[in-house]
Amino acid sequence: MSNLTYCSINTCQNNGQCFLNTCNCTICYTGLLCEQEKYSQNLWELGISNENRFKYDSLILTIALCIISFFSLISNFLALQTYLSSEKIRITNLGIYLILYSFGCLIVTTILFLFGLLQYIGLVLSTNVIRCAFIRLISNSIVFCLVWLNLYIAIERALIEYNIVGLYDRKRRSLILCLLLYILIPLSNILPIIFGRKPNYSLCTLNLTSTGYFFYSNLQYVHYLVGPFAFTISFIFIIIHLFKHRRNLTDEETIFKSICLIMKKHYGFCVPLVIFTALISPYFVLGKVMTCGSANTSLVGKMTTITNILSNLILALTFLMYVYPSSVYMNAFWQSSYCGRILIYLKRRFWKKANNLQQMDMSVIIT
Repeated sequence: MSNLTYCSINTCQNNGQCFLNTCNCTICYTGLLCEQEKYSQNLWELGISNENRFKYDSLILTIALCIISFFSLISNFLALQTYLSSEKIRITNLGIYLILYSFGCLIVTTILFLFGLLQYIGLVLSTNVIRCAFIRLISNSIVFCLVWLNLYIAIERALIEYNIVGLYDRKRRSLILCLLLYILIPLSNILPIIFGRKPNYSLCTLNLTSTGYFFYSNLQYVHYLVGPFAFTISFIFIIIHLFKHRRNLTDEETIFKSICLIMKKHYGFCVPLVIFTALISPYFVLGKVMTCGSANTSLVGKMTTITNILSNLILALTFLMYVYPSSVYMNAFWQSSYCGRILIYLKRRFWKKANNLQQMDMSVIIT
């Protein structure tokens, strides 16, 4: 095509090309001069062209989801069995939150695995609206409930440490809070859907008005920032309380040594905060700084795939976050859960056979 067909002066905005006095806009903009954004900021990923998307993106995501789902099923099953098999854990308010968290992770893992697999093999294209509605109204609601359950766990631990509430208080408080959670979170997910705009709107692509995006963006901030903030505050208060208690027992230690000993013994309080922040924040931050017009680079395409995988990885780390760092929960796992007792039995059988073989070798050497 000859360059003479292009306009002598390009009046098009946002990288639009002027051709025969008409602006050819990029995928992200519309209007006579490409002056209007076609999509709201939450749809910034639509600006990534196929050329800049990570090669084999769908295959990599499917494989990653399968691996994450496998380890998530094991991790949450072991954690759930630990909580349910120990009466001292399951009768507490903290135990209720932990049980619901593990159960929710199992549900989300199953949903992600099934839809990821079905989408890859092309079996859900005809039910796109149903799939998107299911993800928007059910899957996302459960994910946000998991975030808030993390907050409940952090606050409950701090309140117990300060003796504001008892460890074995009646479970009415936790049941009421969880009931409110499972009612309000789905309702909050409906707000952005109500404020969708036409014609480029569907349940799969929530193209929002400015009012709709205001609700959507602020709800995202609340969901993803309140949890880590509560974890940080509760962790600081717990460490301060433990530090004061230790200083009352002995004043021979330096402040630094006391803090190091407390952190070594109670590091489990900060493990969920570190894991949650490290895995969730990259995708959250990327979504807040990216726009549809600035996302079309190969680097952003790769970062999108990686941050998606990281944000789902947290589902597979339940046992590592809440059971393994706690000596109380690990004792419950080994002594009360079926899996723990089976592992102990297998370990004893292994060492018994190893000792027998060693004794046989020694007898052969002696003879």
